[in-house]
Amino acid sequence: MIVKESAILGLMFLYLKRRGWTPADFRLRINLRSTLLGLVLPVPAMLANMVTVVTLFVLALLLGGYSGLLDLIAANKPEMTPHSLHVAWISIIVTCVVNAYLEEITCTAYFFCQVAARWGPLAALLLTDMVRMSFHIYQGPLHMLGIGAVFLVLNGCYWWTRTLWPLVFAHILVDLLGMGLVKELLS
Repeated sequence: MIVKESAILGLMFLYLKRRGWTPADFRLRINLRSTLLGLVLPVPAMLANMVTVVTLFVLALLLGGYSGLLDLIAANKPEMTPHSLHVAWISIIVTCVVNAYLEEITCTAYFFCQVAARWGPLAALLLTDMVRMSFHIYQGPLHMLGIGAVFLVLNGCYWWTRTLWPLVFAHILVDLLGMGLVKELLS
């Protein structure tokens, strides 16, 4: 996974360089203010995720004909193989960092800016969110919509600040929290 995403990230850099992009076009702007924003940003992002997922779980439970919450959770959780929980922390950290950079550069620095230039920032916000949700189809519809809520917050932050570093940093933190919890709670 790390090698594959690193290779894709490298190819993305080459592609953007051939299109005339420079490091300044990535709008990383790593400084104290953007790092602090990236440190705080996971809170509203995860709150949006939690509200979305809990609301959808309750609606599915009430309207879906499930006999109880455990049946609903079992029906909507992706299967997890036992070996997937025995991953070294360094692998988790590197995967989170590479994935965050890859996703934020492709979806935000490139796709968001391209769509915003053609159809405006609101269209960019919505289309980028739909693309990102499609990356998470494997997690099931309820969690995919929760991920959509997270990226509405992150993309909204980008729309407001026009800097990528807080999103990359927040994305790393959210992924580390999620993967770390899965590793520690289920292993």
